Amino acid sequence: MAASPATPTSLSRRARPLALILWMIVTAVAAIVFVRGIELLLSNSLDLGRIAQESPRFLGPPERVALLQLGLSVDAFRAGSAGLDVAFVAAYTAIAFLLVWRKRGDWMALLVSGALIVYGVSASFSTQTLLTQPAGSDLGTRLVNLLSTVCVPILAYVFPDGRFVPRWTRPLTVLWLVLAIATLIVPGWDIGGWNWLALTLLYAIGLATSIVAQVHRYRKVASVGQRQQVKWVVLAFILSAGLYFALPLLALAFPGWYERGRNLLIFETVFVAAFYVSQLAVPLGLAFSILRFRLWDVDLLINRTLVYGVVTGVLFFVFEAVTFVVNATLGEVLDAGGFLNSVVPALVTGLVFSPVRDKTQGFVDKRFYRDKVDARKAFAEFGRALRRTVDLGEALAFVVVRVSTHMHAAHAAVFLRQADGSLERAATVGPPAAEDGAWQADRVILDLLEAGVAAPGDEDCPYRLFVPLTLPPVADLDGARDTLLVGILALGPRLSELGYSSEDEALLVGLAEQTGTALYVAQLVRERAAG
Repeated sequence: MAASPATPTSLSRRARPLALILWMIVTAVAAIVFVRGIELLLSNSLDLGRIAQESPRFLGPPERVALLQLGLSVDAFRAGSAGLDVAFVAAYTAIAFLLVWRKRGDWMALLVSGALIVYGVSASFSTQTLLTQPAGSDLGTRLVNLLSTVCVPILAYVFPDGRFVPRWTRPLTVLWLVLAIATLIVPGWDIGGWNWLALTLLYAIGLATSIVAQVHRYRKVASVGQRQQVKWVVLAFILSAGLYFALPLLALAFPGWYERGRNLLIFETVFVAAFYVSQLAVPLGLAFSILRFRLWDVDLLINRTLVYGVVTGVLFFVFEAVTFVVNATLGEVLDAGGFLNSVVPALVTGLVFSPVRDKTQGFVDKRFYRDKVDARKAFAEFGRALRRTVDLGEALAFVVVRVSTHMHAAHAAVFLRQADGSLERAATVGPPAAEDGAWQADRVILDLLEAGVAAPGDEDCPYRLFVPLTLPPVADLDGARDTLLVGILALGPRLSELGYSSEDEALLVGLAEQTGTALYVAQLVRERAAG
């Protein structure tokens, strides 16, 4: 197998062992800290009624009574809390190990992997509880907590190519490192002892500078591929922050959730689960970005995030507004707080959902994805024009020219299936992919195409995407529906260096049946004319 091409973040052979050893040391220290936190959480020496009340593991007398009413013991609560922590850290660790396994020769992947491990351990509530106890004052625990704080902004300053962009991130990185060293060696500066306001300000500065750095890199420096990587990372951080703040903000609309006892116990449990789910967006986004897996699908994900984020906000506003109006006008009639006061706002919100979603989707598509809208319209017109073409040569030329133009492909070809099952190139545009018109498809690719599924080409193939041209499935006597493969549309790399997203594939596959039918009819017309 050919060696992976060198990148700006590739490690030399001599540096790889040292980098892996350093990564293993950081991982081992983080693992020890996490195990100590779990042991403390499960130990009866930790009184959950004496920890900070804002902690989601706080169990005061009302919460203990509520726990017993639910048929659960304090030990069961400890075990469930520890299980959530273990699952969260395991997810972070699995993604971190995947990065090392796939990219162990890349220092950026090792840095991201180490950052994920220390952040996952530090963000777990068992480790945060450990930091508030005398047992958490050791150097290892404080080091892991500190690394998780400073590694995120520093990583954002150099991701994905290892260069500090923009220039002001270099001195800012020095300041982060000085702060890290100072909090470790200067008495009274331990970050675990900072108040809520100071910690919030520190995190806000780190998050804000990280986003600004990545946006600047995207607009001024990044290549096409790097822009897709940056999109994944920025989207991951925005989703993580949005989901993290959503539940507390939602709770402000329902102050009853904070009532001591059962309500607070349930809210804290839901908050921990929601927090862990929100934080999983970051490692997943980084993994997709670094491994370049489905790199081009991020645009569709951003589209859906924009649409449903706006729709959720609008529907929440509508629900609250209708609730206020109903209570203000019909509160006494309907008995405020009663069943109808909840049903009426819910019904109104349900009725406006589809119109709001459709309007929002149309606005987002026209404002941010004009090229996608134009492509869909162009393909719709293409399908109508193709159905009116009965000459085979004209139809073939029409297909390769129109599709390659709309997809901005460097070259394209149509291969028609012959009577003996072989594939012969019948039309091409751009530089020919091979001297000979025959082409032998890989068996795996051919199986996918015969099933009506688009297939990506491998790195050695001159084509990047294969689209099946089929006839509509026809049921046989047993009721089975078989798809007949008429030919294959093969597309080369895009001129913009972008890949083909799943939305592009869906668009082309939707057109493939019309194209296959048109070519099949044109073939029959030619055969009858020749006969």
